[in-house]
Amino acid sequence: MKTYSLKSIVKTIVNNLLLILILAILFGGLFGFLAKHKKTTTYSATRSIIVTHNMNKRSAIASDRDLIPTYQDILRDQSIADETHKLLPNKLKKKYSTSDIQDAVNSTSRPDSLVINIHAKTNSAKDSTQIVNKTAEAFRIQLPKIDGQAGRVRLLSKARAKDAHSETKPSIKKYVALGIALGTILGMLIAFSRTTFKKILNN
Repeated sequence: MKTYSLKSIVKTIVNNLLLILILAILFGGLFGFLAKHKKTTTYSATRSIIVTHNMNKRSAIASDRDLIPTYQDILRDQSIADETHKLLPNKLKKKYSTSDIQDAVNSTSRPDSLVINIHAKTNSAKDSTQIVNKTAEAFRIQLPKIDGQAGRVRLLSKARAKDAHSETKPSIKKYVALGIALGTILGMLIAFSRTTFKKILNN
């Protein structure tokens, strides 16, 4: 197996530095180009709700807290998506199906809280905002029909488009860095292969 001393490695890299730099720049540019064309931006809007019974007893509060995961599962139910779709403006009804709404909506909560945070993610801040607000309203309408013993749904402040969180993927900088790294490695492999081949021929 061919081995290289540190001195020979440095010499090989220096002698082939131009090749390595060209491949690093080429791959960095190529990966940056791919990332730019694959780039998409999504917007996530959030609205919070509270589901409680009209009792201040500690046991009732604990019971409501235990039901939070169940309420989160109900939020994903087809009936909620259907009601949300019904409440949307006609323009959005045509743009999003009930299946699209189910894909766009999810929720989070903390173990020690009665608050459920509903999130809607689409490629439009305005659309996400309208979907999440209508989902909260749909949940308030449908929950008593699904579970007559469920607590009262209180809607907190409406989501606003200007507060929607944006996320752009993939990261062009990360893609460029990856391309440069791969180009550099490829350049070094070619350099060492070429050096080894030359030595074999000279022997």
